[in-house]
Amino acid sequence: MNPISILISNRNSLEALQLTIEGIRFYTNYPYKIIVYDDCSTNGVDIPYLKQAESKGWLKLYQGEKRVGHGGVLNELINKICDTDYAIIMDSDTEVKGHNWIHDFLGVVSPDVIAVVDIIDRRTTWKGYNIPVCDFSFGFLNMGLYRDDMKVDWRVMAGGTDRRQHPYKLIFADIYPPNKASLDPRFNENFVSIDPGGKFWLRVHYGNPKGYRMIPMPAVLKPKYHHHGHISYISVIEDTFSEKIKQGREAKFRIIRRQLKELRCQN
Repeated sequence: MNPISILISNRNSLEALQLTIEGIRFYTNYPYKIIVYDDCSTNGVDIPYLKQAESKGWLKLYQGEKRVGHGGVLNELINKICDTDYAIIMDSDTEVKGHNWIHDFLGVVSPDVIAVVDIIDRRTTWKGYNIPVCDFSFGFLNMGLYRDDMKVDWRVMAGGTDRRQHPYKLIFADIYPPNKASLDPRFNENFVSIDPGGKFWLRVHYGNPKGYRMIPMPAVLKPKYHHHGHISYISVIEDTFSEKIKQGREAKFRIIRRQLKELRCQN
């Protein structure tokens, strides 16, 4: 079996990152290689840990020379670095919790499936337009189909440096639903998605003449992972963060520390 790439974006999230990597190592029996791109961590602990893990053969580390934001990291990992037939995208705070999780992904993939993602039932609405919500904090990409004229710029995200670098503007110029004639012209002028995979989602559904499909994550896989959520964005204490955000961050890290301890006890 050819290995599958596990692509991880990271910034200042040591304990969450440890839980992610050690969970992969403990629960994975399918050939894989972990590739971590660090977006200029500043906490003084992430890079030493990653370099030590690399020296043990656990992963391959790439270090950014300047901040590019989460979407920019995905651009590097997916569009430039990944060289395998399949890839799994994981945030650095995604905990693997069960065996055979890669097999669960591959078990639902057919030749026309370009991605397997967590598709949320609700839809996000912007000025009357209902847009499906998909979560690409953890998902599967068929890289062969993705490279077949389906590549996208993953920098279009809500929050962080990405939004400041790429403010509200025309994003979906080449993408329209089938009944585009009935759309308000504002759709073309200033529609923006809060979904980092939104452009990719719309291309698969509306701008895809080859019939590639994006499908929901199999139900059997959902108990086998947990995304703790946005650790990399709130893992550096700054004065601009509200007390509520700081408390939320600390609460999440308490859970992560407990899960990490329990995982290590199993080894």
